[in-house]
Amino acid sequence: MATKQVSRARLVLMAAGFVGLTIAGMIWAVTANGLKFADLGGLSAISRSWALVIAGGVLALYLADICRYQVYGWLVGRRVTFLQALEASVACDFFSWITPGAAFGAPAAVYTLARRGIPAEDATIIAFGKSMVGSAVLIILVFACLSSDLCPPLPAAISYLLLWGTGVIAVVLLVPVVAVAQRARAGALIARGYAGLDGRSSRAAAGARVLLSTLEKVIVRLDGLALGGGIRLWAAIGIHLPFFAVFAGILCACCLALGAPSATTAMALSLVYLGFLYVAPTPGAAGLSEITAVTFFGSQLGAGAAVTVVLFFRAITLYLHLLVGLIYLIGVGMEGLIAQRVPDEPLRKDDRT
Repeated sequence: MATKQVSRARLVLMAAGFVGLTIAGMIWAVTANGLKFADLGGLSAISRSWALVIAGGVLALYLADICRYQVYGWLVGRRVTFLQALEASVACDFFSWITPGAAFGAPAAVYTLARRGIPAEDATIIAFGKSMVGSAVLIILVFACLSSDLCPPLPAAISYLLLWGTGVIAVVLLVPVVAVAQRARAGALIARGYAGLDGRSSRAAAGARVLLSTLEKVIVRLDGLALGGGIRLWAAIGIHLPFFAVFAGILCACCLALGAPSATTAMALSLVYLGFLYVAPTPGAAGLSEITAVTFFGSQLGAGAAVTVVLFFRAITLYLHLLVGLIYLIGVGMEGLIAQRVPDEPLRKDDRT
């Protein structure tokens, strides 16, 4: 009980940090642009047709993410059911948004998939593969937009942050490639890790042993996948396109509903903004996403409408994901387990039900 209370306290602190940064960002976005909170609003001007499009997009976003988990399950030869994928999506979204760099997102998805009976090495490849390849696809789309005439010029600071994020993603993507290409060396490092744990019986040592074992199995599984250049490789890349099209499309629809003059420019800016959310260093880009609302959309909508669009978009996507995740994870009693879990033992049979 005490451990779960500690983990829940940690969860509350992370959520509080996210909320604090978000509120600070809202205040900054309003005051720095010479606005008042009374200048925000105008959502009543959204027509019923646009409201239905936006609502449909919010639902389609979950469905598109579920498809990503199922496709990556197919790539490793595991059937991921609709409910398994939904649970992984909910947990991943929740922990991604409240931790810097989305650090807990993929691990939360690994835990939820393993809890439902998918082997840890396969769950790891599914969750981390989806996350890493998806981030790479988004960054490619972002720079394609920036290099086109569709996207208005943005401040150099935005480009620098996106370049920094690209570098991080490139390094992360190289890790499994190098591990598979240098299997003997990776195996030697893992063996050295096991040797260093000999005689240690602490919880941390037990967790490290399971981590090393999982990494060993992941390398073997990756070596055996050999996606090649066929349909499996294209599926691994292409399944992310509808997800990001829906995600950015929701923001684009919000812009058009409030009077943005160009659908193509609004979509390009929405994709770049989405990439900015993914690489921003604060949890869920809290604070920074609100501060840069006018930077991204002021040329299309004006300051007041730009801040309104960003806040509304985040409310119906990110904030909604947080609410759904909190209700679901507490409802099934998993929020404490994920927040504090160290994989020091195999999942018990009753923990997979």
